[in-house]
Amino acid sequence: MYYEAYHISDRKQIHTSDRTRSDMVRTRCVDICAEVQGSGWVLETWIRHPKKKQNQWRRWSKKIIPSLITPYLVYIWQSVSLQCTPNLHSSLGDNSHCDGLQVINLFCCECSPIPLQLMMHGLFACAPIALSLAVDIHVLELVNKLFAWMTPNSTAWCKALETFLNDLRQCFSNAYHWYAVLTIMASDYVTKFVHSQHPSKQNVSSEETSSTLQVLSQPSTYLHSRCLLCFGGNDWQDHHDPGIKVDCVCSNNPHNGHMQDPPNPMPTVFIMQPVEEVHDSYKKGMRIPVSVLDGCSESFVAADEKCQKASMRFFADTGLMALLCCHDRVLWLVNMTSAGEKQHYALALVKRLFKHLLPDMMVGLLYNIGCQLECSCQKWSLLDDSILLCISFGISMFHASGHQWPCQIVYHPQKCVGFGLSDGEGCECLWSALKHLISVLQVLGYHQQLFVLDMQVHHLDLKSFEASGQWLAQKWMLCQKKKQVALEGLTEVGIEEEILREEWAAQVAHQTKPLARRLKNKAAEAITGVLTLEKTLESYQTIIHDLEHHLINNDVDNVTTFNIQLDDACARYAKSADTLTRKCAALEKLEWSYRNTVNELNLHSHTETSTKQREPTILKIVSTYNMLCDQLYTMICQCKAPPGAIAPLHISCQGIFQLDVDDEIWQDIGLEDEIVDPPPWLANNNVCHSIRLLLDHDCCVEEENRLSHECCVMQEWMIMEWTALQSA
Repeated sequence: MYYEAYHISDRKQIHTSDRTRSDMVRTRCVDICAEVQGSGWVLETWIRHPKKKQNQWRRWSKKIIPSLITPYLVYIWQSVSLQCTPNLHSSLGDNSHCDGLQVINLFCCECSPIPLQLMMHGLFACAPIALSLAVDIHVLELVNKLFAWMTPNSTAWCKALETFLNDLRQCFSNAYHWYAVLTIMASDYVTKFVHSQHPSKQNVSSEETSSTLQVLSQPSTYLHSRCLLCFGGNDWQDHHDPGIKVDCVCSNNPHNGHMQDPPNPMPTVFIMQPVEEVHDSYKKGMRIPVSVLDGCSESFVAADEKCQKASMRFFADTGLMALLCCHDRVLWLVNMTSAGEKQHYALALVKRLFKHLLPDMMVGLLYNIGCQLECSCQKWSLLDDSILLCISFGISMFHASGHQWPCQIVYHPQKCVGFGLSDGEGCECLWSALKHLISVLQVLGYHQQLFVLDMQVHHLDLKSFEASGQWLAQKWMLCQKKKQVALEGLTEVGIEEEILREEWAAQVAHQTKPLARRLKNKAAEAITGVLTLEKTLESYQTIIHDLEHHLINNDVDNVTTFNIQLDDACARYAKSADTLTRKCAALEKLEWSYRNTVNELNLHSHTETSTKQREPTILKIVSTYNMLCDQLYTMICQCKAPPGAIAPLHISCQGIFQLDVDDEIWQDIGLEDEIVDPPPWLANNNVCHSIRLLLDHDCCVEEENRLSHECCVMQEWMIMEWTALQSA
């Protein structure tokens, strides 16, 4: 191969020759970024016989990228992490920095290919053999950092340079892609080399997840690499309860040749689906293979009469579901290939997690519908009992408000044990960081989508890792501040902790019990209640009769006490009789409604008419009732009412004919004996406030213990890493 290249500085010409080929390729080399340290190169090559994309991809993955890892690390070391330009001398000439156009001869062979020679001088080729572009590593690093903070759009970036460089976009995109792969592979190579200096570390890689389940003595190396604070340390026999979050984001991605683009040779956080190998062939009488026919058929809706336009057939992935730790670090991602948020995606993530954990390690799982997930697991045995016993289900704080109150009492992360001050909203932050990629992902192939997402996750991991110390400090200060407020509030109220915990347990037991209307024998209980009231009425009547008999026989010692007993018995008798009349009327009405369901509409119409006719009377009754409530309140204030008496609530005249379930007319406070003394957790504001402060204090204690452990883990990691670096 023969190259004729030019440099923009001086008019010196260089030549390269390949001993194995005699093809002639003309190449221009120009400086594409004069402001960046180091010389920038662009090589435009006219290739007569281009290789297929699959072969080129395989050559990049199997041969070129592995061979470039060592030269890349050497160049990074010589340039002090690209902070300066190293003084290099090789076959590119004695003076690698030129002031004009020059031509340099490059002699390449199988043992010294062009990409390797260019890498030794800080340049990255766009192709493994017949390259048409070589870009300075400083420029690629600039673009790599830029695309981590904005939408990765190489087309828009290259448009700024195409005014003087032709056909730059495709070649530059290829160079940028493989440079990004090289940086990830080099980082992974260094990490594995450093960890190899730890003989105590078990060598469990991300690929071992598909192997036979093995009993671990500590979390796997993969989890340790994903989050140091959650899965680091050496005291796993006494620890611990990491908070795990599961959430999904939905965004349709076009089918776009699903699984047809080649995979990238780099580690990924995605749980890959097994792909069946399909053998392509020709149909009888056709000149194109079956794969081409299927692609054309899927491209047009009219070709498939049974396929709807909104069919899932035209979408490769409908969204993502993520598994994060309590530090918002991504552990795994899965592609959702069906409509809706199916539970089997969450179950797949949980099962993969427990393959990397100790058998008896407790895990706190926060999910938008954690109550439904636990119900499904308990009902259908979707998870093994050994896994279910180690999971504490919860609901992320943002979504907890959409659940019923009894569900919040049990599953709210700050009302159940083990979650500390975690809110479970790390997934929402992840989706916010990935939302700018939606438009780009909709036009990419399957593996290219995974590559873009992996790069963004890698960027977020580095960002989170660098801020780990600051994150711990902020969380510690917030925890101490909230704990101090809770302690001051509990001290001010002065209620014992045991009493508060008993009241909280009573509140949970009362508010999570089944509703009465769900009982199957409700009618039988209503009849039993009526019979009981009749017996109670008879007993009161007997008491009144006995008291009157004593009065007639002059068998009364204290007339005042006798009058109080007689008045109390008469009042109880009258109240029981009224209650019995109402319940009997309700039963009669229920029976009548059951037997006359056909006339129910007429009854409703008649009721409306009767209500309108009696509207003035009803309003007068409401006014009289409110006046009596005022009189009762006055008597209570003057200590003329019985001890413990409570004045009933007023009824508003406005909206009396548009009642709702929350209107005060349904409140029977002060009208029945059994609610004269309500429980403290319901009626005592100090107890209610103290319960909330006690729960906040418990969460702060859990958070404090977890943060203390994570600080120790970080210190242990620093010591181990320093020792490993010294050994390496």
